[in-house]
Amino acid sequence: MIKNHYRMRDSKMFKIQRRYIEWEDVKHTVYLTTLFILLNLLTCAPAIESHPTWNDEHFPLVDSGKKLHTYKKEPKIGYYEEYVYYCVTHYNWEHIKAVYDKDMNKVYRVRRHKKSFK
Repeated sequence: MIKNHYRMRDSKMFKIQRRYIEWEDVKHTVYLTTLFILLNLLTCAPAIESHPTWNDEHFPLVDSGKKLHTYKKEPKIGYYEEYVYYCVTHYNWEHIKAVYDKDMNKVYRVRRHKKSFK
């Protein structure tokens, strides 16, 4: 409630632009403003230096036809398991399957995925 400045001042009143205002009228505004400022200070994002850097690491793989393929993720493939990875060298999705050759060595068979749009 706004009081006339000619009335007697109370200890819970203060003067703003030649008028006396009671504390009860503005305390919610002051509390909310203080809370807003504190939350903004406490929840700020960390500095940019703490963000992860760009990862340019690629993992090479040579298939049974002696062609080199490069992948962003390391292909961890067990025997007779088949996974689909994106080949950075050929810009395609490829099926990778680990099999045994006639000398019982691990060989990778790589073929293009049928929905890779090329």
